[in-house]
Amino acid sequence: MAFRLLAILGRAVIVLVACFTIVFLIVYAIPGDPAALMLGGPTGAMTAPPELIARINAEYGFDQPVIIQYLTRLVDTFTGNWGRSFVTGQEVSQLVLEGLAATLPLALVALLLAGVGGLVVGGLAAYTGGRRINGLLELVPPISISLPGFWVGLMLIQLFSFTLPIFPASGNATPASIVLPAITLAIPATGYLAQVFAESLRKALEQPYADVARAKGLPRSAVLFAHGVRNALPATATVFGIIAANLVAASAVIEIVFSRAGLGSAFERAVVSKDLPVVLVITVLVAAMYLVVNVVVDLVYPLIDPRVAPRARAGRSVPRGATA
Repeated sequence: MAFRLLAILGRAVIVLVACFTIVFLIVYAIPGDPAALMLGGPTGAMTAPPELIARINAEYGFDQPVIIQYLTRLVDTFTGNWGRSFVTGQEVSQLVLEGLAATLPLALVALLLAGVGGLVVGGLAAYTGGRRINGLLELVPPISISLPGFWVGLMLIQLFSFTLPIFPASGNATPASIVLPAITLAIPATGYLAQVFAESLRKALEQPYADVARAKGLPRSAVLFAHGVRNALPATATVFGIIAANLVAASAVIEIVFSRAGLGSAFERAVVSKDLPVVLVITVLVAAMYLVVNVVVDLVYPLIDPRVAPRARAGRSVPRGATA
């Protein structure tokens, strides 16, 4: 068990460092002088005294070799010494906490909608016997997955904010303002989840244990819930975990469409302004969320998969006098 935890931790560190390195190189390669951006862009740099630019470069380490800047940022990011934003001067930790406070509720509501919608649509698609109804239900996942998120958001704003003024079109001012962005995030996630759940459910209902249950006279609904759903959940749980972490990253585009303050919009502004500390911290944070979700899914697997649970128990010591 201890070896497994060390292996998981080692893989997590490698993934986080790799994400950090890739994003650092991409942001560093973006044209533009960070000192100029701090002074108001290229125009500010042209009107500022050269000694001021030199002082800013020395203070923030912009005049150091790339490898020194990389190692310094790497150590600072992973030791919690996040510093201040190059552009706003705000503490990066405060900026990230404010972004999470706005983004996490949006991601959680979208995840709830996607979970309920995906299980309902996928379950109906696998359970319904009628060809026409089943055909219509099977069209829902691929269509919802293929729709661009920004387009869906704009259509929802047009319909429910302008044509039918029910929900706010932008901002974070009221609880109602979370509805349209959450639906926009949930639509592709619902389709993906429904597709996986429906396919897993069909495969489970084709297995011998389902045939035996039907031969015993159990109604179709009982076979579905007692045997099909339980055996279809493991694959669905894996996808659900991926979706949960992905919604935080996907919120970047949606928050821009709906003019919402949050982690995604803060990341977008930081990339444009080459605000390296903010970009790197948010990148590592989102990558860490993916890793945590994957570990949680691995731990939950034996609880929901009857095929994994016996193997997990088999690793334990066998009592004296018992046969393995």
